[in-house]
Amino acid sequence: MILLHPKYVVDENGQKSEVLLPVAEWERLMNEMDEIYDIRAYDVAKSAP
Repeated sequence: MILLHPKYVVDENGQKSEVLLPVAEWERLMNEMDEIYDIRAYDVAKSAP
């Protein structure tokens, strides 16, 4: 599990509208997502005839 340290940007109504992450955490998150997509693609290819 990736430990994230998000900072929230709120709008004029006090509602969260954006999330800020340190670049290193963002890059780790993107790498993890790439790996998940690769695993899913492998599973789909493996199950195809």
